Amino acid sequence: MAVTSERRYPAGIQTFSEIREQSYVYIDKSAFVYRLAHESGEAFFLSRPRRFGKSLLVSTMQSYFEGRKELFEGLEVAALESDWVSYPVFRIDLSTIKTKSVDELRAGLSEALQRLERRFGTDGATTLGGRLHSLIERAHEQSGCRVVVLVDEYDAPLLNVIDEPHLLEPVREVMREFFMPLKACDEHLRFVFLTGITKFSQLGIFSELNNLRDISREPAYAALCGITQDELMGEMQQDIALLAERMGEQTNSVAVRLKDHYDGYHFCEPSPDIYNPFSLLYAFAQGEIGSYWYASGTPTFLLQLISSQGWQLADLQERDVLASEFDVPIEAASSPLAILYQTGYVTIKAYDRESRVYTLGIPNREVSHRLSESLR
Repeated sequence: MAVTSERRYPAGIQTFSEIREQSYVYIDKSAFVYRLAHESGEAFFLSRPRRFGKSLLVSTMQSYFEGRKELFEGLEVAALESDWVSYPVFRIDLSTIKTKSVDELRAGLSEALQRLERRFGTDGATTLGGRLHSLIERAHEQSGCRVVVLVDEYDAPLLNVIDEPHLLEPVREVMREFFMPLKACDEHLRFVFLTGITKFSQLGIFSELNNLRDISREPAYAALCGITQDELMGEMQQDIALLAERMGEQTNSVAVRLKDHYDGYHFCEPSPDIYNPFSLLYAFAQGEIGSYWYASGTPTFLLQLISSQGWQLADLQERDVLASEFDVPIEAASSPLAILYQTGYVTIKAYDRESRVYTLGIPNREVSHRLSESLR
């Protein structure tokens, strides 16, 4: 029987309100947001690869903390939340700052603060940290509610200069100045959440933010970003059937191919199977299984890192490492495995608790095939 239902896929769309208002397919992560909002502590960090749903998660948090109850009708959080307080939300997206110099970075951060100053006013503070500090205090005073700060892709300015080591420390100094109020304004803050791709040393940037909790490898939040096997087979069976119809194949066969191409990610142990959401949604939208995530942009320096070790594809299929060797800040890493793991080109395949050794490997066929082509 032909499947005739129309489905709208938010391929490339990262705004929660747009997805909900325009009736795009949405995999419900709202219960995770509620849980985080009510965790002990108030400052959190999540690392996930690029295009893995971090920006959509931040947008969802923004809508939740702004009290936009109507957007969450029918979602899990609707049965959990009863207060729906509207907090002042500072959302700062550092991925938009395309910088190759300290001056460009300062200008980009200043522009982000100017947008907030147009909402909450200014008191004449001149430094980046001083302006953010004043904004947080004013927003609290004006609203009567403590402030929520959401920073998306905090590490983008640092990654922009990772291949220019002489700029890394000056850029780090600017970032340290900018983030300092997130500790100094503790009494004015309700919730702080930062996302990024990689870890830079806490000492280097967040030396004052010693209460920042890294949930990147906590099993409770393993499925916070990405699409799990259970979600795919439960909430997206209709999508698999629609894709199979467009491809002229059997539904079971297409489900196996989707798993082979896009599944295989694990960011902790234990973890459910996680599919790459970017490629999965594009496959449904385009009606074809392709290499969408890899083709959307693989940094040249990653391939150079692999080549510098003399590694071929077979060398990345299975490597045993201690956690201290791969889950470290990238500037302290002694091998490319740390950044390959954090950027999603290898993932956790197994963990031996007795020896505390992780087995890392390529997650799926999409990454394997395209790395093979790139390393020839």
